[in-house]
Amino acid sequence: MTSPAQPPPAPELKPVVVRYEHSQSLPALLERLRLSVLVSTYQAGRVVSVGSHQGELRLGFSRFDQAMGLTRTASGIAVGSRDAIWSLPASREIARRIKPEGEHDIAFLARSCHHSWPLMGHDLAWGNGRLWLVNTLFNGLVTIEGYWSFVPQWQPPFISGWAAGDRCHLNGLALAEDGSAPAYVTALGETDAENGWREHKGTGGCLIHVPSGEVVLRRLDCIAGRTFVVLSQSQETAVVGGLPLQDSQQELFCALALVDLAIDAWRELLWFHRVLEELFTGCKRLPAHYQKVCRTGIYSEHDQPSCLGPPVATG
Repeated sequence: MTSPAQPPPAPELKPVVVRYEHSQSLPALLERLRLSVLVSTYQAGRVVSVGSHQGELRLGFSRFDQAMGLTRTASGIAVGSRDAIWSLPASREIARRIKPEGEHDIAFLARSCHHSWPLMGHDLAWGNGRLWLVNTLFNGLVTIEGYWSFVPQWQPPFISGWAAGDRCHLNGLALAEDGSAPAYVTALGETDAENGWREHKGTGGCLIHVPSGEVVLRRLDCIAGRTFVVLSQSQETAVVGGLPLQDSQQELFCALALVDLAIDAWRELLWFHRVLEELFTGCKRLPAHYQKVCRTGIYSEHDQPSCLGPPVATG
């Protein structure tokens, strides 16, 4: 009888330096607004936290495999990865203990995950006590609940049914103003054939009103409002390569920006060099100067294992 073959050793993970620059007044703005920002990057598999402390910009990087959708929830945040949705409740108590002590207002600690199967989940939103996911692979909006991989809720009227196969590349989600339910979604095409959206992906973008199913805007190519937005370098892939933007000869860069359309200009900018070439999800603002995102069991050289239990009665 022979002994079973031993699995190969895990490859050694070497730290990679991420270089970045930012506008001089960005840390002061974050402190004045008393907030920090989270963004995800699919390419690097990280959730990036951007905050400030005593006038200095602070960045943190937490590993999530193919991180995409990201949202605030009633108890903390949720992060969508390649095949799971992670729940990270917030803790101010733990934040006070993270070294250097006194620099973090809030900590988000991964305590559970919902294994959903790889769904190409492009966006997440928390509305009326439910976690909504843009299920790109199945061309619809679903909720994450119970023992199911997902619970189907809505599809565009041009989609014929719930079957695996990316037919319209559904991607973005906006809730109603009261946060109660999905209001609008974005897609890269109005097709019902698998990969049919690819033929016109440069001009086929559309905005769909969820309650009515009506397409309210076509040839989508704009960002409205005054808000934080993310910018990415062009990706030469079968999914997003070959877009008109790539033919414009403009220099593209990966950045987080605050846009003020009242003056038609950037207000603040944080941009990355090398390593990070893509920021994926829209930003999530948090009421804290600086936060820590901790993925249980995976720590960078600066992370510290954290354990949180209920108060113990004494006496």
